[in-house]
Amino acid sequence: MRTILLLASVGYVLALPLQATAQEQASTFHSQADWSRVLTLKPGAQIIVTVRGGQPLRRVVVRAEPSQLTFLNLTDPMVPRSVERVLLNLASTHPEAFASPHAASFVDRDVQVGPDGVFLDGRKITELRDVAGTIARDDIVEIAARKKGGGILGRLGPVGGYFAGAFAGGYIGALLCRCDSGFLPGMVAGGISGGVAGYRAAVRETERVIYRAP
Repeated sequence: MRTILLLASVGYVLALPLQATAQEQASTFHSQADWSRVLTLKPGAQIIVTVRGGQPLRRVVVRAEPSQLTFLNLTDPMVPRSVERVLLNLASTHPEAFASPHAASFVDRDVQVGPDGVFLDGRKITELRDVAGTIARDDIVEIAARKKGGGILGRLGPVGGYFAGAFAGGYIGALLCRCDSGFLPGMVAGGISGGVAGYRAAVRETERVIYRAP
């Protein structure tokens, strides 16, 4: 019974950061009509964008401007993963390759990207306009940023979660049994729980609405 109570107590303590993150997101949910948040998105950022009359779509930011958003569409199953990685890296390092129809061609090993299209080993995979495009700000209903490792536990990861859980578990274990002998089993239980929680939080993808049209 005491072991069950110990695990429940540790789990509750570890869940507090997740609850705080959820409450923070909820408190800011209705104040996202500020386009300045979109302008802070870095090239290569993963987003979900919804346009008027359309469904939410996964996109990659190329360039955010006051009047429009330039993006990459990497959801085409016909585009090989090797080409996707090059496009994603190019969006992060050379966004001008997609933001101008007169941009120079870029070559990364066997992948070439330029105004004439996207090529793999000299073979054309797709037109550039099929993987890159722009959306006018007035057409955008909502933008949500996607990232891994949200919240405190997500930033701590499995290692940080282990130590945080071990500390909390040892403290709780000593309190529950009112003796020093409860510290070690509490530390072990808390460390395992914290490591698992930290890992799950680190790999979990979260979405946060950063813009909603007024």
